[in-house]
Amino acid sequence: MEMTTAYGIIGTISIILGVTKEILIIILLVKGIQLANIYLNKNKDGNKVQEKQEESKSLEKDGDKTDS
Repeated sequence: MEMTTAYGIIGTISIILGVTKEILIIILLVKGIQLANIYLNKNKDGNKVQEKQEESKSLEKDGDKTDS
């Protein structure tokens, strides 16, 4: 009787730990997706600024060529 009770307790603990692990994995996935979105949004804005700077540099170079 004592062994079956021990197996029951171990089984219950295993189920609780398994469900907890799955919940933590889902939480980490959601947090990772949120972090990736923040990173992508920041880089998208940075790329726009960089593209504008490159356009202005190319316009300056073109302007120098037409003056001479």
